[in-house]
Amino acid sequence: MRVTCMATMPPLLLLAQTTDDDIEGEGLFRAIALYQVGEVQKAEEWLRSFSTLNEQRNNDKAVALHTQAYYLAGIHAGFQGHND
Repeated sequence: MRVTCMATMPPLLLLAQTTDDDIEGEGLFRAIALYQVGEVQKAEEWLRSFSTLNEQRNNDKAVALHTQAYYLAGIHAGFQGHND
């Protein structure tokens, strides 16, 4: 068994190896990291679920959910190359 010191791992690889699949900010950043380290299929699966749920949250009447969804949608759009 090979043990790797977390302090020597590249930050994106470390983030990509986290287990947080939650549909929150942490999960979005994990999906971006997965994409950037080459695990595109895992990232795209997660991002499809995220997009659906985030759209629902963006239309929610709860201010906290709506605000977070709007914020995360901007990060997601930036990741996809949309800068408008």
